Amino acid sequence: MSFALIVAIGLVLFAVMGWMTFSGGKRTPSTPPPRTVGWLRGRVGGDVAGSDITLWALPDGHLTGRFGGAVAGRDIDITFNGTTLAGRCGGVLGGFDLEAAVSGSSLQGRLGGGVVGADLHLQQQGNRIHGRVGGPVVGFDVDLIYDARAERLQGRLGGALVGNDLKADLRGIQPLVAAAVAGAVYYQRRQAARRR
Repeated sequence: MSFALIVAIGLVLFAVMGWMTFSGGKRTPSTPPPRTVGWLRGRVGGDVAGSDITLWALPDGHLTGRFGGAVAGRDIDITFNGTTLAGRCGGVLGGFDLEAAVSGSSLQGRLGGGVVGADLHLQQQGNRIHGRVGGPVVGFDVDLIYDARAERLQGRLGGALVGNDLKADLRGIQPLVAAAVAGAVYYQRRQAARRR
């Protein structure tokens, strides 16, 4: 075997093993799984430097999906029982926990652990969802509009200058829960940018 072929095989194995390690070894299909009762499909950020989000809602309250690409993306694996949102965004090593409680038109919880993480506070008033991820200094605002007729969730994560737009189609998932997942995706993007 030539040296170039050995290097190529090594790179492919490295990429596959890295993907399996950080994503848990599963890839969310672009087509819905059987028995899907809802979805969130959209994008955080622009066409060039943004991240796609695909989230499928199953009848048992399980929300499964992916953000980012097929190779460099991260899995979303969350359960929502009507009042509690709990699960993981990202893989075993490169991800973080999401835990929140929904009470009426508000959602409060935490992204990440008790020491390294960010508080999550969201409020829905009519069709507007607003709130904050993180503290008053290190954190970002969430300001979204849900259009029930068009089944569309859109708005801004972060400030006017430093932030990302969210544009997503939404059906069968509570808008407040979808906003929490979008906030988690933007939080992950910010954390990744800081590590670079």
